[in-house]
Amino acid sequence: MRGMRSRATPKKKAFASYLRNHQTHPEKEMGHELKAHFPDIPIYRQSIAYGYILDFYLKSNKENAPYKGLAIEVDGPCHLARAQYDAKRDMALRGKGIKTLRFTLGQMRLNMSAVIAVIAGEIKKIREKA
Repeated sequence: MRGMRSRATPKKKAFASYLRNHQTHPEKEMGHELKAHFPDIPIYRQSIAYGYILDFYLKSNKENAPYKGLAIEVDGPCHLARAQYDAKRDMALRGKGIKTLRFTLGQMRLNMSAVIAVIAGEIKKIREKA
């Protein structure tokens, strides 16, 4: 985890803390759903990884996992204007072994059970014993 935080400046740490304490309603909803469906798995909110603040982060617990971590992002309207940045960010994280799952507010509102199913499938890939 230390290497992941190497770009965590004091300003970025303070901003991540602010975001943890001032989550949007959809982020709170996702957090409740994650806690309800995966109570035994530590999922970190507004965690800093390689200079990026992730809405939710889950670390792999097995050596031969397809990736070492999973980022879960809740995309509100502001992400429409920053799609290019988000794509670059996701690619950078993937290069470091972190897969990003993005869910729009519409996806969450229309079918939260499908969103949870997708997350469960990815968690299974990185958490189950081989």
